[in-house]
Amino acid sequence: MIGPWGIGLALALVIAGGYALWRLVATARFRRATARPAAPEAEVVTADRLVKRAEAAVARLREQTAAPRDPVLREQIGDVDDHAAEILADLRRFADQARAVERSQRDIPVERLRRDLDASRRRRAEAADAALQAELDRSVHALEEQLAVADRLDTTRRTLLARIEAAVFDLEGLGVRVAELIVMHDTAGAGDTEARLSELTGDLEGLRSGLAEARGLSDAVLDPATPGKAAAVRHRPPPKPAEPEHPAVVVTRPGRARWDLVAVAVVVVLGATCLAADFIPRGGSPAASGTRGADECEQTLAFMGELTGDAAGDGPGEFDAVVLAVAQDNAAHPDECQVRVQQYDTAITGDVVRSAKVIVEDPSVVAVVGPTYGHEAESAVPVFEPAGLAVISPSASDSDLTAKGWTVFHRTLPSDDDQADAAARYLTGTLKARRVFVIGDDTHFGTDVSARVATSLGGAVAGKAAVTEGAADWSPVVDQVRRSGADAVYFGGWADDTAPFVQRLRAVLPQIPLVTGDKVITETFRTTAGDAGHGTYATCPCVPVTQGLDAFRSQFKARFGETPEYYAPEAYDAAQIALAGLRAGQTTRPAMLRFVDAWDHDGLGRHIKFGTNGGLAVPGLHVWAYQSGADGYFAAKAAIA
Repeated sequence: MIGPWGIGLALALVIAGGYALWRLVATARFRRATARPAAPEAEVVTADRLVKRAEAAVARLREQTAAPRDPVLREQIGDVDDHAAEILADLRRFADQARAVERSQRDIPVERLRRDLDASRRRRAEAADAALQAELDRSVHALEEQLAVADRLDTTRRTLLARIEAAVFDLEGLGVRVAELIVMHDTAGAGDTEARLSELTGDLEGLRSGLAEARGLSDAVLDPATPGKAAAVRHRPPPKPAEPEHPAVVVTRPGRARWDLVAVAVVVVLGATCLAADFIPRGGSPAASGTRGADECEQTLAFMGELTGDAAGDGPGEFDAVVLAVAQDNAAHPDECQVRVQQYDTAITGDVVRSAKVIVEDPSVVAVVGPTYGHEAESAVPVFEPAGLAVISPSASDSDLTAKGWTVFHRTLPSDDDQADAAARYLTGTLKARRVFVIGDDTHFGTDVSARVATSLGGAVAGKAAVTEGAADWSPVVDQVRRSGADAVYFGGWADDTAPFVQRLRAVLPQIPLVTGDKVITETFRTTAGDAGHGTYATCPCVPVTQGLDAFRSQFKARFGETPEYYAPEAYDAAQIALAGLRAGQTTRPAMLRFVDAWDHDGLGRHIKFGTNGGLAVPGLHVWAYQSGADGYFAAKAAIA
């Protein structure tokens, strides 16, 4: 059996060898990039342009995944594709940071500050009064501090762009090497395919290590909560993936060797294994504690959901809430194991099952926040179930998810059945409707909630209609509503259908109340429905961030520069449950699952206690009514009793 010293020596060799390989490749490509005649960096290299090149490189890799005739090689290259997609997520995060730095730079009037500083220094030199000199000293110091911030921001922007550029070159080169590998394998057989794949994997790991090194500088400058650092407000464009914060480290551009850091890492690894030799029982393994390798403090909370693309409406806000919860918890326990967040963007991988398998195979992951949507949960939870990995979703409200017999699934919000029942109560109780026409599109959500609303309304149903998703002509169903004599309408469906329906409805029946579900609380409905959508009611199981959550809202805005989005409180609650388990010593998956099952405490906006099926087992669950205002945005009206 290999002892701790053998493991430590192997890890040290991997660190040194991996860094040498990464530096060799990154240095050569960075020099080629910077040797090209070009205008100044700000005119040629932009974060958006580099990310587009990286996206194109990853897209080519995805196409190459299906190219080999050998199914084994296809699976192996698929792993390379997955690693490249994770790197693309890192690059998008860095691009966000570069844009945030640029916005902050534009807010600092550098030339005016320099003029003011020169003038203040002259006045201070000329002043004879001691009190006046002291005040001018304060002015000089304040101006110097602002200019120092501007310098740090500029250095960070340049470093981020250089690191993104080098990583893009690596991804493009990776595509060429994969294409070569496929051709050689298909023409000459397996040969040295495994060795070449190992080289590719090593390059990818080295590339990710380089990106992690750069992340220290960028997070230190961009994190407004870090004392003494330059604060740049983060404005996230719709929507881009975020990355968890890491401790600040010194960052260098590719081409400058940092063997000092490698030496430190090797010494730390060897030292840790030396200590482990005294503390690890013979015949045992630290992995039994639920952590990875010999690092007993590596504890990971995974976030799974769509963070990019057209369907990433809720995921980014949920992820930010998890990052906030973990950062606060780590700060509150500085002398204990620090928890990290690992994101799994299902929009990038395109394969929910594969992402779930990657999570399961990481022994440091003790719980999952997510998935964001019900269709993701249907694919991912069957993978998590045999692993006993606790899953806490902040927004997968599909009613049938709790009827599948899963033991690991939980959610921190009511179900679609709950919001359908609440919609019926709101129609007859608050809006005083006596005859409601119920419509549902043929999506899973539309079919379920419209049927549930009709059942809850009972004798108050004036008529029912089923429509096809993406219908071209909404006049027939609106005409049915008019002929029924209904005094209110319920429409169960997604924003893409509800928006054209409400436009036609308002043209015929401008005053009739319309109630729908949470799937319309989107930018798509606001922009597509236009003025016709104003006044539309929507139910949502999500807690409004404007109702009694002032502390959470201010903390979120202080960290990310924007107010929290829908389902952010539910995601924060989900993370807090897992974090409480870790602080209580529940560091194995079975122990964490038992801890989550037994949770019975107040969250941000509601009490949280799970039933045996993973749904909330709390009497009087609140579903909220929202209404679209004159600006098209939905605002909370009241909790539906």
